[in-house]
Amino acid sequence: MQLEIGYNFPFEIRKEKLSYNGKDNFSILFLSDLHLNYFTKPKTNAIFQNIEELNPTIILFGGDYVDSYQGLIQLDSLLKKISQRQNLFAIAGNHDYYFGIEKIKATMEANHVVWIEKQSFDLCINETTIRILGNSQKNEEKQSDVSI
Repeated sequence: MQLEIGYNFPFEIRKEKLSYNGKDNFSILFLSDLHLNYFTKPKTNAIFQNIEELNPTIILFGGDYVDSYQGLIQLDSLLKKISQRQNLFAIAGNHDYYFGIEKIKATMEANHVVWIEKQSFDLCINETTIRILGNSQKNEEKQSDVSI
């Protein structure tokens, strides 16, 4: 699953099915390019509703979260609503460095999102090991069933 939202456009949900040689079923929601600002509160609420409906096993945040301080408030509000979920991971996008990477990272981590910038994380779902790679990471030789 992928949930994309543009600055001036409604977000798009694109579902894709992938298969692998494992027996565990899981779903991944990839959220990126939210570009939250003063005008995007209705979109933030819609994103939360879609997360609840899709109920993914893993949520990956792909960067470019906010364009203004008001957007940071909305990001924090969204993350608070989903912070009880497990398996939340985030990396930075180029706009996050423009806005202030430390503010973004602190907001993510305060809401139980694992910041995997420049590192990887191995996650076990039942008997399946999933390696989640951050920015600039190569897949290490360690054994995993799936790498994303």
